Amino acid sequence: MAYIGTSPSQGVRHRYLFTATSGQTTFSGADDDSRTLSYTDTKFMDVFLNGVLLDPNSDYTATTGTSVVLTSGASAGDLLEVIAFDSFSVFSGTFGGDVTVGGDLSTSSINGGQVGGRRNMIINGDMRIAQRGTSGSVSSSFTFVLDRWSQRYNATDELAATVTQDTDAPDGFSNSYKWTTTTAETTLASDEYVYVNYKMEAQDAQHLAYGSASAKSVTLSFWVKSSVTGTYAVGIYATDGPRIINKTYTINSANTWEKKSITIEGDTGGTIDNDNAEGLRAIFHLAVGSDSKTVDSSSWVDYVAGAWGYGHNQDGVVTTTSATWQITGVQLEVGSVATEFEHRSYGEELALCQRYYVAGDIGNDGGYGYKYSGNTNTAMFNSSGKFPVEMRIAPTISVSGVTYVNASALLTNVISTKVFLTRVSVSAGLSYRATGQWEADAEL
Repeated sequence: MAYIGTSPSQGVRHRYLFTATSGQTTFSGADDDSRTLSYTDTKFMDVFLNGVLLDPNSDYTATTGTSVVLTSGASAGDLLEVIAFDSFSVFSGTFGGDVTVGGDLSTSSINGGQVGGRRNMIINGDMRIAQRGTSGSVSSSFTFVLDRWSQRYNATDELAATVTQDTDAPDGFSNSYKWTTTTAETTLASDEYVYVNYKMEAQDAQHLAYGSASAKSVTLSFWVKSSVTGTYAVGIYATDGPRIINKTYTINSANTWEKKSITIEGDTGGTIDNDNAEGLRAIFHLAVGSDSKTVDSSSWVDYVAGAWGYGHNQDGVVTTTSATWQITGVQLEVGSVATEFEHRSYGEELALCQRYYVAGDIGNDGGYGYKYSGNTNTAMFNSSGKFPVEMRIAPTISVSGVTYVNASALLTNVISTKVFLTRVSVSAGLSYRATGQWEADAEL
């Protein structure tokens, strides 16, 4: 019998049995079991007479696809057996069971995306990296606690909340992003909204082919847990255009980790510029005032304010003191099926995050070359530093906690996305030292 992936290409086996009459040479039509003789290729058939394999070159001919003709007539009661192998079609569709492949498997794509390399377009989707610290407060501007994830609220007048990197996470994950409302917004006004978001560089989304007939669908999957059940919206915002789409998910059980998967169709009417500015934004809505959900954006539309949070129906996380919302295992990938979360090493994930933000110490330990200590007879001392990875843009550098010994006036000058120059005024002929901390920010 033939198997998928092996020769011969004919793999469906048919067996026909005929009881001969005296002198019969032609066998066709229905056999003894009322099965109609049929074959497609004589190279993939065998003919037996009373159990003896016949030679197709001398004992019979088979050319019509519906009959076998013996060279010599059979005797009454002889048994003619025909075994024919016909072609089969490989299954195409959704298979619900497990498939085990013993040899090599050749495929052009997985879910319509690349087979190897990174599938997940999200950096720090498992919430392990928190260079700025593991807790912080939410403000109206885009504030970061966990790397690559920011949060913002608009027009609220009472709300206060904290964001923490939490160790409560579903199996297979060590951390989650946790929002906790410390002071609730008593009533959500029509112009108020609150969300958590992730921004992606435009050049990292070119393979989605937005704006073309072959624009690719993506699937967003994540684990979520909240003290407030209900229907929440999650959106994809395309900055160049701009364009927006919102889908919904439901938190069914309070304080329980639940996995969600949402497929978002490709945007044939939009565009994503090929640059290092913001291209796409994933928006997890926590509260949406009525002004921001008047326009149906369940499919791609040109952005207007009323389309911002369409479909969101649960504001309780924001209007309830001590309410919580957590998320981890966030994956955005090409295709219509959510695959298992793509775990990367800590070092690899940290390096990906450092393209957008990195911090270090000023002092003898260097901090990527940002060092001040020694002797000099000049009034100024210059030093260059190198970032651990190339940053998205030439970053903004800030310093804090600086202390001096026989030195003053620490200055920084960013030269490029790779290096920066620093300068400190020193007392001529004396040992000097400057210590403190520095941060380089190139966030979207």
